[in-house]
Amino acid sequence: MRIGQRLAAALVSFGAALAPCSGHATSETDPLSASELKQIDSIVGSRRQIVFGEDAHRLPSIHRLVAQLFRHLVETQNVRVLVFESAWGVEDALADFMSSERTALSGREPFFLNAFASPETAGLLVWIRDWNRAHPQDKVRISGFQPEQPVTDFAALQAGLKANGSQLEAIGTACGFADQYKTDIDYIVAISSAGADAPLQTSAARLACAAAIDELREAMPPQKGAARELALHAYSLSYYVQSVAAAFDEKPDLTLSERSAALGRDYDAVDTARLHVFDELVKTRYGGMKTFFWMHNWHAARHASEIETVSTLGFGIPKGTVSFGERLRQRDGQAVAYLGSVVPCPAKGGCTEPAGGVEAALKTRFGEAPAIIRLAKTRDPAFSRPSTLMSNSNKMELRDVVLARQFDGLIYLPAEK
Repeated sequence: MRIGQRLAAALVSFGAALAPCSGHATSETDPLSASELKQIDSIVGSRRQIVFGEDAHRLPSIHRLVAQLFRHLVETQNVRVLVFESAWGVEDALADFMSSERTALSGREPFFLNAFASPETAGLLVWIRDWNRAHPQDKVRISGFQPEQPVTDFAALQAGLKANGSQLEAIGTACGFADQYKTDIDYIVAISSAGADAPLQTSAARLACAAAIDELREAMPPQKGAARELALHAYSLSYYVQSVAAAFDEKPDLTLSERSAALGRDYDAVDTARLHVFDELVKTRYGGMKTFFWMHNWHAARHASEIETVSTLGFGIPKGTVSFGERLRQRDGQAVAYLGSVVPCPAKGGCTEPAGGVEAALKTRFGEAPAIIRLAKTRDPAFSRPSTLMSNSNKMELRDVVLARQFDGLIYLPAEK
């Protein structure tokens, strides 16, 4: 869940995402059986968009599940786009990997995959690469939707709009993206490390930066073809400067309730921006291709505004905050299939599940066996009344979750060893 916890967790997320990745897919067996995959097919049906919510980020068992699930959906359901909860330049960032024979991620690839960078994901990318080589007229595409790639956005504008030199120079002067930072992570580390008494940019500087970007956007040519993506780079850069950078730089001294309110505003804004970014990419890249989204359970939830989250820091996303998944439901309705997941806390993982939560009931019922629950068909009251989920390694509780309202199907995986 990017942009939380408004202060330091985003840096932790990037640090974990940038951990070295090597190797191919693990040798462990796929988690789901053929009959369980058929249950997934019955849940998905003919719907054009499939939203998968993961219990928590960076769980190897979830990464193995997604690798198997996506391969199956490509082969049997004509799914052709894999969307990570990550920066939207991920497809371009992976171009070298996809044209190589490499099986390990390197350079800026882990940054663009964010929390999804892992040996399991690398193995899935190799599978996609092999598929694309065997089906050159029917390729699988890779995407993201996060407007959190400021240096990449500025570089794209610099390369694509050379005629607007004065406006680009103004952005470079006001925003600090020209030559000072060579990569996105360089800038993000700098802004994350800046002290409250000496922010990387003042509020006035950010306003000047946003004004310079807006001036450039007004001067851009009509938004057709490649120009439309240049406009998207400008939108993405403007969003980052005014939202994410401000959250890092300002670091106000807030109470826990004020922090929750601020986090709610952040998440509402970012999931609005994410949907806009992906809608633009559909127009420029993906057309009507059937799509699989991979994100956290909260972002994927169909009625996330009914859920409250609380972290171990004592604050979280308040009720009323609208997620990406909820925005898709509001717009596309029954064209979207929603899959959630539950993975109990490991015995030695520093993760404590709430008493009476869903995990305990599922562990009692299924033990060490994966399971698929078709929520629309079950009459079990455990899935139709408010309950609490533990977001495992993220150490965040999701409260008042009525699973049958949030998802069409639930995938249970046993705890990590």
